Amino acid sequence: MVYFEQPNVFYKGEMMMYYYCKNIINNAETEESEESEKEEEENVKFFSTIFYLNSGLDKKQRIFPLIKVKAFDENFDGLINKYDFRIAFNNNDDKIKNIKIILFFNYTLKENAKFSMVTPAVIDIDTPNGAGYIKINGDLNLFQKAPLTSNSYSQNDYSNVFGENYDEYKEYDEILKEFSERNISTIFEYDRFVAPLRSKDTVQIDISVNIPSFQKILYTTPPLTKFKFFWIQLIAVFIPCYIIFDIILVFLFKNKIFPCSITSDLPKIKNL
Repeated sequence: MVYFEQPNVFYKGEMMMYYYCKNIINNAETEESEESEKEEEENVKFFSTIFYLNSGLDKKQRIFPLIKVKAFDENFDGLINKYDFRIAFNNNDDKIKNIKIILFFNYTLKENAKFSMVTPAVIDIDTPNGAGYIKINGDLNLFQKAPLTSNSYSQNDYSNVFGENYDEYKEYDEILKEFSERNISTIFEYDRFVAPLRSKDTVQIDISVNIPSFQKILYTTPPLTKFKFFWIQLIAVFIPCYIIFDIILVFLFKNKIFPCSITSDLPKIKNL
């Protein structure tokens, strides 16, 4: 069975960002050398709003961005339709080659299937020419390997990803693997615009996450619900058929379409 519902999606205030860059290092053999050899050194920097994940890293690996988040309820139904994120940080490296961002949301369904989970919106953008400004606009869609059932259950525990105390730093591929093994998750499908150079030292990323108003959901109907729908359909067919059949019988007998006579099984009483 398929039905449509707008999910209740709430940003948890948790995010992770990796960016991979290459620094150009000049190596001169002597001070008087006019030409120097240039080498590229790969570097990975990381930031998370989950405090304990930052504490285990070297200071050179950490960045401290400015983050702004806005939520929009466009039709005033109490459900968020859109999130806008703005992430800005100083970049002293020569070229950003890749940016990966993971935003964590609470995702809840309430109509037919009672279901909730913590799910990521994953962004992975290659920037071979560097990045000064990035604009991302996409939809957070439900991904199902199997239909939901009528039983209420949740996938709110993700301690297996970061450890029981949420203090284990993991690489991007490891985190993605943990969430991809779920039967139910989300996929962030987005378009992007990348401006290689905007400001020498500042990188700005604008992200729009749209929540579908009519999310398609695969759902397994429980037996009692199936019986209810069967009974309703049976009654809906039986009543019109009974009325039509009764009208036909009345017409046939009233107009004597078929020969008929009144008979009685009672013995006749003789007159004295």
